[in-house]
Amino acid sequence: MLLKFGIKSTQKISIFPKKASFQRSLFLKGESMTDQLVHLTDENFQKSIAQGLTLVDFHATWCGPCRMIAPIVEKLAGHVQGKAKVAKLDIDQAPQVSQKLQITSVPTLILFKDGKELKRIVGVKDFDYLLNLIETASA
Repeated sequence: MLLKFGIKSTQKISIFPKKASFQRSLFLKGESMTDQLVHLTDENFQKSIAQGLTLVDFHATWCGPCRMIAPIVEKLAGHVQGKAKVAKLDIDQAPQVSQKLQITSVPTLILFKDGKELKRIVGVKDFDYLLNLIETASA
């Protein structure tokens, strides 16, 4: 089937060459794409969501859809800096918080305002949806 598209079975193909080189160039410059992201644990969760708007991405390393939404969440963190915090919580590393909030599917994103849950989203959403969610809540 690969020969049908002009690709020999021994050729290596890259699906995202531009993205990979962009990420590699950021890495080489010593910059991190996740500088604006807060990584939460069972210990720092309550304190981190206590004030202001915080969007928390509950994820797992083994979750395919979580890997799909990760770059969207990272981009969002840069766009809403000053309006809201964007955080990630690995459900396998923070089982107490995950159990308390009854996280049964990942990815789950929860928007908190001053420690109280405003909105819960399960599944992958696009950048514009999440940006609109935060802008609406901050108005």
